[in-house]
Amino acid sequence: MLWKPFVFVFLPLLAHASVGDNLPLFQRCVSECESAVCLAKSSPKKFTENSVNPISGFVFGWDCLLDCRYKCQQLVTADRIQHGEQVVQFFGKWPFTRVFGVTELFSTLFSMGNFYVNYSNLAKLRKNMRINANNPEKMIVFRQSILLVLVNMFGWTCSSIFHIRDTPLTEIMDYLGAGAIVMANFNAICIRYFDLHLSKNKSRRQMFQYGLMFVLCIHYTRLYISWDYDYNMAFNVVIGLAAAALWIAHSLNVYRKCSNGNVATKSIYVAPYEAAIARKLEFIGIKGFFWIPLIPVVLNVFLILSVSLELVDFVPWFLLIDAHSLWHLCTMIPPSIWHDWNLWELELASVGYGLS
Repeated sequence: MLWKPFVFVFLPLLAHASVGDNLPLFQRCVSECESAVCLAKSSPKKFTENSVNPISGFVFGWDCLLDCRYKCQQLVTADRIQHGEQVVQFFGKWPFTRVFGVTELFSTLFSMGNFYVNYSNLAKLRKNMRINANNPEKMIVFRQSILLVLVNMFGWTCSSIFHIRDTPLTEIMDYLGAGAIVMANFNAICIRYFDLHLSKNKSRRQMFQYGLMFVLCIHYTRLYISWDYDYNMAFNVVIGLAAAALWIAHSLNVYRKCSNGNVATKSIYVAPYEAAIARKLEFIGIKGFFWIPLIPVVLNVFLILSVSLELVDFVPWFLLIDAHSLWHLCTMIPPSIWHDWNLWELELASVGYGLS
């Protein structure tokens, strides 16, 4: 939903010089490998280890020079570990162990997991669209939710591709995908929070969404003309945090309405949605109705706390699992219940306190 924008807040704090690619040992190693393997087509023993297999090399674009850089990263890292020296980064990245040609295995797997968690919500959203086909106001909300899911799937596809093989192109795709997620999330909560789904607000909704598309196009155009990491960061921070604030405010409004005792929370129409949420909460040992209205608050706080993983960047465990991959693991949690909450709240609004 709105996890990626939080990362942009802390990117400047994470930026530091890449010690590894400036090490004389690494530079000599790359020069030697390039001369021996790429030019002379020989196979010195130390450069035969960690070689990418031909299929992975072709599929993921590992040419001879890039393969030499990877091998030398591994050789230098092994040498530093053997001599009790600190593991360092190369070209702004940790020296991950490549698996079947994949640069960052666990970040890739967790990005794919995020894709799947979002994809798994499509069926329930489409089912509810069919059930409520005669309710145009609900249909508007469902369409925004489906759009959000589809954009998330696109964004996490870009993230997966980037972590499989990081290149300037895949990095740009990752950033553009994140920007699309931020904007889609902001759109979804604004439509619901400001009642833009109501028929009487059709013109306002259209103007708002045209405006969002215009802003996003201007944003992408500016990045195309002159790529600026600081500007991109600022854009995502502003939109992302605004969306987070609205989700929290909306959740607190729902909690307040549920607490006054006048809301039909036990309606037979609401019960199936509430039961679906309750089952998921019970899985982690949480029982009772109290926490259900506050789920978006909890999820947003969880995401903000989880971003601390980006602040405590550490040498990857087994050269496979780093803080960023664990961040992606955390972002798999919110979508597993977020859309259930949206369905519950929308049904509760229609039977309990009016669709408004």
